[in-house]
Amino acid sequence: MLGAAGLVLVLLIVGFALPRESRFVVATEVDAPAATVFVLVDTPRRVRLWSGLAEDDPEPVYNGPPSGTGAAMSWDSPASGAGTLEVEDSRPWTHVGWTLNADGPGEASSWFELEPRPGATVVRWGFSHDYGLNVIGRYVGLLATGILRRDFSQRLQQLKDLAESLPRADFSRLDFEPVELRGQPQAQVTITPSPNAGAVESALRDAYFDIAQFIERHGLEAAGPPRLVLREFEGASRRYEAAIPLAGTRDAPRSEGRVRIGTSADGPALKTIHAGTYARLAETHRKIMAYIAAAGLERAGAAFESYVNDPANVAEAALITEVYYPVAAR
Repeated sequence: MLGAAGLVLVLLIVGFALPRESRFVVATEVDAPAATVFVLVDTPRRVRLWSGLAEDDPEPVYNGPPSGTGAAMSWDSPASGAGTLEVEDSRPWTHVGWTLNADGPGEASSWFELEPRPGATVVRWGFSHDYGLNVIGRYVGLLATGILRRDFSQRLQQLKDLAESLPRADFSRLDFEPVELRGQPQAQVTITPSPNAGAVESALRDAYFDIAQFIERHGLEAAGPPRLVLREFEGASRRYEAAIPLAGTRDAPRSEGRVRIGTSADGPALKTIHAGTYARLAETHRKIMAYIAAAGLERAGAAFESYVNDPANVAEAALITEVYYPVAAR
């Protein structure tokens, strides 16, 4: 009995001498913009793809906002066990902090530091678990830290592979706002110009002129600025709808010449603002599509541009264009 008591005493003394905190950082360089990596670690639905949960596991339960502070998920499966993850600190596009297994005996902290480099991002992923006065936990931490480090390194490689498979456009300078579109009548003209800028500009000018004449002829009222719906935009193929939203249609015909009355998009959408010359709108579209891919959103209709001010009345640098991408509801 004295020997057993002595052994317990020795284990306690050694246990309290062990580090109370299990802590490590793994790092890699990812050939992708920091904004892309940020979205993948800030959005629980995207974390699920690279975090090591088995593919045949039940879908986790998601709570809170889709991303950012308060976004959370929980899982419980025979293959991956049970756990929770909540985003506690979100600082675009440089830092994301998680709490793992909040309020439980396995509560731990994890964080990502993103350092942009030319054409790449250095990602540092840290982990910390404070065992406090739990002597058994300190022994477990001593044995498990190396295993956890290897596991985190494997998951970080999966994050790297996923990020590098996505479009490379850097969308960090754009602000994205989820909006709910309400369908409304609009007078519209379909155009299929050649891809050169002069042809597009000429076709749009003629289309908006015809629409304006139609509105005036039938005593209609415009309910917003002109817009352009991008129906087809690949390679040399272009098909647009030039449109002006209407407050109502009264007794106007549904079609007249090449002008017809249609209905604008309805439902959830992603909105961003393009400031300045129209010549760089294609670049903004590439960035939006890169964000949609990183965030795992599903497109649900044709994108469109709404021209807030008139280039005839403001300087090119002061032009404001609202860009909308309809997306599927989650």
